[in-house]
This record gives sequence, structure tokens and C-alpha cells, in this order.
Amino acid sequence: MLAGTPWIWWLGFHGAVVVLLVVDARLPRHILTSRTRARPQSVRIAWLWTGVLTLAAAGFAAWIGVVRGREAMLQFAAGYLVEFSLSIDNLF
Repeated sequence: MLAGTPWIWWLGFHGAVVVLLVVDARLPRHILTSRTRARPQSVRIAWLWTGVLTLAAAGFAAWIGVVRGREAMLQFAAGYLVEFSLSIDNLF
């Protein structure tokens, strides 16, 4: 146990992060590149990817709520929203 959490949860979390990083690195290049020339990323694709990752975080929060309880779910959601707002702050 690390910080009161079983090792398997830590391994699963880090595995999910690695999968998301690989998908983020490979998928847009595959979708946005044609055989003749590269197209710039569209705003629509960026919003779509943001929505996918937000839904993944919401699903993870729901799973935490089922397994660990409401307080742990709210702690995760608060941390996610703080990080999300800080990332939006970097745009300005």
C-alpha cells in the first residue's frame, strides 16, 4: 500500500496515463495527416479531444465514488477542476 491505496490501483492509474499519452501522441497525427500534405489541427478536433478526456475523468471519478466513497470522489473532482482551470489560465 502506498498512501492508503493498493499497488494495483497505482499500476492501473499509471497504465491508463501511458495509454492516454500514446493515443494523444499517435491518433491526431494519423487523423490529421493526408498522403500528400499535412493539414493543420482544427479547433473542432481539439474540442472533441478535450471532451473525450473530460468524459474519461468523469468516468474515473464515478468509479472512485463507487469503490472509495463520495468524499474520495469529490476530492478527485476538486483536484481535476483545479488543474483544468490552471491549464485554461495558461492560454491567456
